[in-house]
Amino acid sequence: MSFNEYISSDKNKWGKRKGLMALPQYKFVYLKRKCEYWRSRNKLIFIFWRLIYQHYETKYLMDVPAKTVIGKGFKIEHLGGGNHQL
Repeated sequence: MSFNEYISSDKNKWGKRKGLMALPQYKFVYLKRKCEYWRSRNKLIFIFWRLIYQHYETKYLMDVPAKTVIGKGFKIEHLGGGNHQL
């Protein structure tokens, strides 16, 4: 399956609304897909996307390893960890 097919399937899951890249959840999914796509095609480009992905992993408190392969229609409802201490 190609990168565009995965992205199209993800967009369908989100309801094909405009401005998806403004949503942190969708941006995270998009960067995850970039890592999956470039991992076996070009290591240099993969490393570039992986660094960006790692930045957003830290920013959004998410832990989905870049090696994880996720099927079509991936959607994250909310970001961040639920283990906050007061």
